[in-house]
Amino acid sequence: MVDFSRLFVAVSLSEEVLDEAFNITLRLKRRLDYSSAKISWVKKDNLHFTLKFLGETPSENIGPVVEALDEISANHQPFKIRIQDAGCFPNSTRPRVLWLGLSEGAEKMKKLAAEVENMMNLLEFAEEKRPFSPHLTIARVKSPGDPDFAGILEQMNGIGTNTCIVDHLTLFKSTLHPSGAVYDVIKRIMLGKGPM
Repeated sequence: MVDFSRLFVAVSLSEEVLDEAFNITLRLKRRLDYSSAKISWVKKDNLHFTLKFLGETPSENIGPVVEALDEISANHQPFKIRIQDAGCFPNSTRPRVLWLGLSEGAEKMKKLAAEVENMMNLLEFAEEKRPFSPHLTIARVKSPGDPDFAGILEQMNGIGTNTCIVDHLTLFKSTLHPSGAVYDVIKRIMLGKGPM
């Protein structure tokens, strides 16, 4: 019997910047808590930048995925990112996802994500149809209700974190529970150095 794991490739944050990003999330949450919107907020430990969602993956395919990430990581040096501003997908009139964006490091993260996408396509993972936009998902809007999302998000502009060094990729396993997803690290792979 073949075992499957629900996998994704992501960029994790330093503890300091994770705390700062979560504090921004809490500020936004306080502004929306008393509205009629129904919103599911992402737990602090689950905040990350997804580069590629792989989905249900047979256990025998994990090795080739790690090898591909080793190869990609060897070609990239660590780089800085800074989280700043908030936004939503697809738009503020019918938001589905609330996110924090980047004021620094976006282009390097896009390049990294493009290589991950190309390499995973070679391993026959499904191609992502939407263009990659680096963002930290902080909430999913189940029902937008009546708040002025555009105005509230605009008030968050300029609020940001310190810089964070991106020095590794992480292959995560996601396990779905009634209380929410739990993410376990399968492998951390250092940029420019190979696996750690």
